[in-house]
Amino acid sequence: MQKEKSIYRLVTTYAPDVQLGLYTPAHQGTAGRGGVFPDELYRLDRPYLRPDSLAAYEESFSRLYGTGRTFFLTGGTTQGILAGCLALSRRGSRVLLARNCHVSFINGSILAGLEPEFIPTAGTIPGEEEILASLDRLTGRVSALVLTNPGYEGTGIEIGRIAGRCRETGVLLAVDEAHGAHFPFTAGAPASAVGQPGCDLVFHSLHKYLGSFTQTGLAHLPAGSRIEGEEYRRALELFESTTRSNLLMLSIEEALERAFSREGRREFSRAAERVEELRRRIDSIGGELSSCRGALQDPLKLFLASDRAPGATIAELFLAHGIDHEFYSTEGVLFIFSFRNQDNDFRKFERTAEQVARELSVRDRSEPVKPFRYNLPIMRMSPREAFLALEVREVPLAEAVGRINCTNYVKCPPGIPVLIPGEEITGWHVENLPKDWLVRVMS
Repeated sequence: MQKEKSIYRLVTTYAPDVQLGLYTPAHQGTAGRGGVFPDELYRLDRPYLRPDSLAAYEESFSRLYGTGRTFFLTGGTTQGILAGCLALSRRGSRVLLARNCHVSFINGSILAGLEPEFIPTAGTIPGEEEILASLDRLTGRVSALVLTNPGYEGTGIEIGRIAGRCRETGVLLAVDEAHGAHFPFTAGAPASAVGQPGCDLVFHSLHKYLGSFTQTGLAHLPAGSRIEGEEYRRALELFESTTRSNLLMLSIEEALERAFSREGRREFSRAAERVEELRRRIDSIGGELSSCRGALQDPLKLFLASDRAPGATIAELFLAHGIDHEFYSTEGVLFIFSFRNQDNDFRKFERTAEQVARELSVRDRSEPVKPFRYNLPIMRMSPREAFLALEVREVPLAEAVGRINCTNYVKCPPGIPVLIPGEEITGWHVENLPKDWLVRVMS
């Protein structure tokens, strides 16, 4: 970090002549003495930085990304999405959602009074033609389209035609690119929605890939966005503390300076190259493991599957060799690499993959695993109406078929809701969700 030019300088030169500061927080002006955090950390957490003092830094981030406006997020991408839902609601209440949306969009719909329509899809994420078909079918009925791209497992779609169709039909386009925050500076990565003409709002989660503290992110209004910067800023204020964390903002600045530097770009691109080498190596060692390549593959994600074991078993085999995973499903297991991984990390993973493949080779081939697919929700009322309903009761899931659900139930990770307020509970839920669940339904 170039400390003489950064937010760091604002923090460390705050009120230099004050000898006794009689104000909050309680640790101001004192040593930490906690035994866990160094004194420097408490000192950096002390001053209060007003939003206007940070405007120049947000402008510099906007120049990095080539956006119309970029905003700090210190409440995670969730904070940006909640504010985004409020901004979208000014154009109309009906929005078109991808079924793999994060639960924060449902929570935002509850707060903003949005009424979601879901895109029918045959896969985990909707394809380009499925999205375009839904846009054509609902022209004049929806005011915004919200996409999660890339999906959690690392695959995604081209959104150029979709963005163009949204502009033609007057539909706002918001893209949850939380898992693609590294795309703008990683060689070989798919194009980021930030630079896509026709996008109006894009969200990035920085802690997932850029190495900043948890709860850091960015909200972008791309160049040409139909959402005004001041409009979004006012919405954002409703979902953030009046005293944002200096530590989180410092972390954002440091992460972006590193990522966009020449060395940072090399680190990200080097990691992407090594993951691609792993894919090729794994796909060549026999067939017991497959790297499951998909369209617009995230270059830092590796999803492994086998026709000899479900994802849980593959995850256990890797863990027995000291390698943990991000997530597993019936189909496979997801590993996420970062710019911090060194050559020895990749060598260890390759050796372990070869060993796991040998361990799988003695197993019989199993029947193809039925992939988990999210349902197409039958919305009987808006999420807000159902969530705020007063007459509700808790019943076993099996007894709730035909009733209206009143609470979010989430599969986390990846944070995708499997039961949404306002949704009718059907046989799909009984078949795919835990039988011992108690659900809150309208009386």
